Amino acid sequence: MAPACSTPPNRAPIDVIDRLINAVAWAQTCMLICAATKPGSPERDAELKKLREAVVEPRRVVDEVLGRGQALPDAVLVELRVCEIAIPKLEAGAVLRQEGSP
Repeated sequence: MAPACSTPPNRAPIDVIDRLINAVAWAQTCMLICAATKPGSPERDAELKKLREAVVEPRRVVDEVLGRGQALPDAVLVELRVCEIAIPKLEAGAVLRQEGSP
């Protein structure tokens, strides 16, 4: 039996995973900046555009890698999905919780 922390034999190449981690981190950054902007403002619109663009490449890579039957770290998949799910919420006016808010 292999240890729980061993690398799956079908794991995507480390360089692909590293690039994907960087791309998802950028998408998360865009999401946080967007959520900190005022809904309906030109700044929000610009940040939403950046976020929409930031999730395209990592989603393409994830779909390609998974389509080949290769494994990716769960955390990367979850964080990318969080960014994707946030888009319609941010379009609808969601904001980061403010200090002192219930």
